Amino acid sequence: MVLLSISLLSSCKEEDKPREEESAKKKTSDPILEQQDKELSNKLEGFTGNHTRVVWAVQEKEDRADPFAVGKNNLLRGIDSRDGRGVRDLVENKGNYARPLLSVDGTVILYTDKNIERGEGSEKSYKPVIYRIGWEGGEGEKLADGYALDTWVDAATGIEWVYAADGLITSTRIALEAKRLIRFPLKEPGKVELVYDETPIGTDNLQLSRDGTRASGLFPWPHCGVFHIKDGKWKAEKKTTGCWPSIAPDNSGVSWVFDGGHRNGYMFADDGRPGWEMALNTDKAMKNAEVYHPRWSNHARFVAITGPYIKTKNESGSVIGKGGSKADVFVAKLNESATEVEAWFQLTDDKKGESYPDVWIAGGETVNLAGYGIGKDDGTPKVAEWPTVNEGLLLMWKDREALNSFQTRAGEKQETRLEGHGAARFGRFSELTLDGGWYEVAADSAWPVVKHVGNGGDFTLEAVVYPGAAAAEGNLWRGGGVGLKWEDGALLAGDKSGAKKSAKVLPSKAFHLLVTRKAGMMAVWVNGKSLALDQETNLALSEQSSSLVGGDWDAGLGRLAVYDLALTDEEIDRAAQAAAAHLSKLPPPPLRVIMRAKLVEESAMPTAEGIDPYTSSLVAYVYEVEEVLEGEFEDKQVLVKHWGMLGRKPVAGLPREVGKSYELIIEMESEHPYLQGERVMDDTEGGLELSPWIDVEPPRVVD
Repeated sequence: MVLLSISLLSSCKEEDKPREEESAKKKTSDPILEQQDKELSNKLEGFTGNHTRVVWAVQEKEDRADPFAVGKNNLLRGIDSRDGRGVRDLVENKGNYARPLLSVDGTVILYTDKNIERGEGSEKSYKPVIYRIGWEGGEGEKLADGYALDTWVDAATGIEWVYAADGLITSTRIALEAKRLIRFPLKEPGKVELVYDETPIGTDNLQLSRDGTRASGLFPWPHCGVFHIKDGKWKAEKKTTGCWPSIAPDNSGVSWVFDGGHRNGYMFADDGRPGWEMALNTDKAMKNAEVYHPRWSNHARFVAITGPYIKTKNESGSVIGKGGSKADVFVAKLNESATEVEAWFQLTDDKKGESYPDVWIAGGETVNLAGYGIGKDDGTPKVAEWPTVNEGLLLMWKDREALNSFQTRAGEKQETRLEGHGAARFGRFSELTLDGGWYEVAADSAWPVVKHVGNGGDFTLEAVVYPGAAAAEGNLWRGGGVGLKWEDGALLAGDKSGAKKSAKVLPSKAFHLLVTRKAGMMAVWVNGKSLALDQETNLALSEQSSSLVGGDWDAGLGRLAVYDLALTDEEIDRAAQAAAAHLSKLPPPPLRVIMRAKLVEESAMPTAEGIDPYTSSLVAYVYEVEEVLEGEFEDKQVLVKHWGMLGRKPVAGLPREVGKSYELIIEMESEHPYLQGERVMDDTEGGLELSPWIDVEPPRVVD
């Protein structure tokens, strides 16, 4: 229906007349099209219950996709339910119309031209400019430099602010990063204010709550969560790893983080109650496929989204990139508690890939979700449980769910970034899992450690160690001329002056490890108790310019910190007590099942290009259970997610052969919450009604 009205309008264009004039003439001269446009507008308003406006970008060519809005072959499209004109193009010329936004009252449309400059390979740099346009269409008016993210009205002053990303970083990655967040009044764009620059930020999505005390955000991708805003100060709180965070436009404080499978939102309430999952692809037209561009409208009950994204099986490239050529715009109506979508409206139905929809509904500014509220914040800084000492930090990595940033002695903000190698991945406690690989501290994070420790300075290294069943030997730390190694259950510690080995065996259960060097002498504490290093030994040390964590060692590490001083006995005791409190809260081992099962349905294997900007991905298979060898399992079939790619490298043993039997070692996915934000390739149909399980057999990658 929409396709008909659009295609006829464009096909009857006269060369000597402006497109806008000819479109208006065509509409007034074709009562059939005019009636169809009015019907669509009426249906849209009937669905939302009030005057509704929607804007989005569209790839102009059929059967082509530009879901990330990086090309110049796009059009800006929209619909106003009250003007009876249906879906129409709001601009005359094709161009780059990224992230279109509606003003708070719905009368102004903002969009960004990224002005992409392409370098060598796939590297892209940006000089984004924000434009404004009205519903009458025409040529956009330049508003300001930057990448527009959201609009918000300060109730106290009546000023409408435009929030924008500034300083987009040159990169080869799809996920945009900016150096800072800025804002300016919509009516006075020259009055720019710095909002936040403690970390880089992502661009999809930043949205503010009605009272302006919360905002969804990326710090940057894949760190998703909310900003806490008080007295103009923005503090980032990571909720989980994922993409496309969004927050309800009321004062409920309800937010989501989009999952790695691009099908569900992981929901969070600001008052601290347990989170929940909400499916965002339940319309029958979506065929349980991936969806994209999820964004809360200005009305707490309505959400915009595009889909379905369906790629030809075993086709190379991204599911979103290749499967979005026919993605349409949908509007979802949530129930009053935002636990599920209760109704859908498909706004478009054509062969052109739509992207970045934004919805405005009259009266939305008065609607609230039921049963929630933003938690009280008295402004008192919360005391972090770890680290227990903040002075002299050179490196700090708590776990996968933390931002892992700290303040240096110089007062600078520093983030510790780790890069996985081999089959290194994260574990059930969001720790570094090292049984098939190792992590390298990124160069900018490692340099302070390498410089200070390598020059012989006093230092402390602390970590929580999670030994595996076969943790007999492996590297724990190598960097700055210092090495820590696990050998036959004992600890080897050394530097350029020599190495020693502990006579006592280290614990087989999770424990707190702390190593110091003071005046050239190294000492070790385990769970707050001194561990003697009394056997001379040899320990090979390399002159690395970086620092390496782990190395083919059946164990995990978390709460890793390096200080530029040797902690005192009192500080060591306090650190050990904090670790003991943390370890006491760990959940028990999950139910494990070992079975023999026949593969009956497979999914396409991930590729490095196809999962970008992710570097790792799971792949879903459906098996028919033949024999349960250990544990309990009653269903006839099982949906199992295997690691299919780690660190952009394929995992050995995959893909598997349909019809062949395999031994599986599996645990329920619900026992592995750290996987929430991981990319998942799932083409299965038989797995729709099955509870997902995870293959926990250690993977190995193919070099």
